[in-house]
Amino acid sequence: MGETHKYHLVGWDKVCSPIQFGGLGVRYLIPFNHALLGKWLWGFGLEELSLWRQVFVAKYRVERGCWTTNKPRGSHGLLFWHDNWCSNRSLKETFPILFGCSLNQNDSIASVLVSQSPGHLGEVVDKLHWRLNQNGTFDSRSYYHALHAPEVVHFPWKSIWGVKSPRRVAFFMWTVTWGRILTCDNLKKRGLVLAGWCCMCKADDESVNHLFIHCWAAEKLWSLVFRSVGIDWVLPLQVSDLLFG
Repeated sequence: MGETHKYHLVGWDKVCSPIQFGGLGVRYLIPFNHALLGKWLWGFGLEELSLWRQVFVAKYRVERGCWTTNKPRGSHGLLFWHDNWCSNRSLKETFPILFGCSLNQNDSIASVLVSQSPGHLGEVVDKLHWRLNQNGTFDSRSYYHALHAPEVVHFPWKSIWGVKSPRRVAFFMWTVTWGRILTCDNLKKRGLVLAGWCCMCKADDESVNHLFIHCWAAEKLWSLVFRSVGIDWVLPLQVSDLLFG
């Protein structure tokens, strides 16, 4: 049996946005994987007696709290200004003005960065503190949002996901709010050649807002619902405005 062709209705960037910003909360795999791996880096700085950390230290070497595979040159190690020891560029390339002002342009890292006693800076205990949340402890959620900051979108998500309705109905309304259901105008944007008028009223082009609000059949249905609950309501121009109301 052959598979039927299915249209991709909503873009992946919207699907991967948080629910409150109009998405489905699906995470991008690459930044999410980096956020999960970040927990290992956090643990490396705290779990000094763990077996897995001792294996890394034995295989590689530790420099300023993290492991590295770079091999130092000579007895004085890497050069502070000329080597790529803290990023993929040297400090003289990143800060050329400071490099020009420096009187010790060929010093090694060991001669520039004065080492303190392990775990202490003077009388204050040196410890890791995570600044992306309130408790100061690393969590993958806050790290993921720092790696992939979502676009802030005003979206009526509470009217869609915060009500007691079947998930299929909520998902359909989510698609409707984005204006991505397969109405005639959307089908023509995808290259299909067809008549664009509404199949119910045959008086106007079929769009999402027309089909659910402005078509005479939709207006008649809305009027029936409003009369049954005893209210008068002026319908907005767009479906999203109706959900906000």
